[in-house]
Amino acid sequence: YVGCAAEFAQGAPQLPKVDRFTRVESQGVWGIVEGQVVGAGSKRFLDSMAIDLPSEAEEQVKKWEQEGGVFTVVYMTMEDDVAMILRLEDELREDAQDAVQSLQALGVYVAMLTGDERKAAEAVAQTLGIQERRSKMTPNDKEIWVRGKEQVQQDLESGLNAPLLNVSNQDTVCMLGDGLNDGPALAAADLGVAIASGLQLPCDAADVVIGSGGAMLKRFVQALHFAKRCKELIQQNLVFAICVKLAALILAFTGHLYLTFGVLSDSGSLLLVVLNSLRPLAWEFIDIPKTPTVP
Repeated sequence: YVGCAAEFAQGAPQLPKVDRFTRVESQGVWGIVEGQVVGAGSKRFLDSMAIDLPSEAEEQVKKWEQEGGVFTVVYMTMEDDVAMILRLEDELREDAQDAVQSLQALGVYVAMLTGDERKAAEAVAQTLGIQERRSKMTPNDKEIWVRGKEQVQQDLESGLNAPLLNVSNQDTVCMLGDGLNDGPALAAADLGVAIASGLQLPCDAADVVIGSGGAMLKRFVQALHFAKRCKELIQQNLVFAICVKLAALILAFTGHLYLTFGVLSDSGSLLLVVLNSLRPLAWEFIDIPKTPTVP
């Protein structure tokens, strides 16, 4: 069947009850349905359940890989056999590539952390121009990477493309995610930003929650751009106010500061700082210059 699962479920008979439902972290799930153990997950899930992959399924997966595209393979199991393989595809958001390039233009280092397979992760990262991509990551791996304190184990192939150790240099780390597996990393980041997708855990773990509709990533980039400009504006106000106060002190010590000039300098500097602080009211959304995509 190819299409929407919700449409398929509308005409499907009532599903049987699942007993002993168990989630294998970042690998898959299994439960007992009508006396049989039924599971679904990745290749690592098969390994953890000691289930051999049939040659027919392996050949089909290789065929899909040769065809190209970004997809994730899910293996459906019954007892000790693979009963079905599913190819799940997801489209990139239309604003994803522009958002990544805009973030890089703002000086933000972008890395992709995912629990998906290496080939799918590399295909997405290459399209978006992300140089550091880490695949097959568990929630704990993501948290460790965000904290930047310990080694994150990578499979051999992906280890050739990314450093095994994320060395913390005291930079501010922002984590953007929407899944259950992103919860620990969202909580560990200096700034956790959750995308509202109907899941409560990421929203509870994050510091900021943004809507998932429309050009969500573009709004996120613009918010970051405005935050940087506001920080620069605050620095301007501080430098200006300090300079005026220092000049007034120097004139006062030398006996050249008269009362009228002192009052005018104090009130005038305050007025200029207030006027400068009102500038964000006139700011508008602009297209941030983008950096070229790095293959």
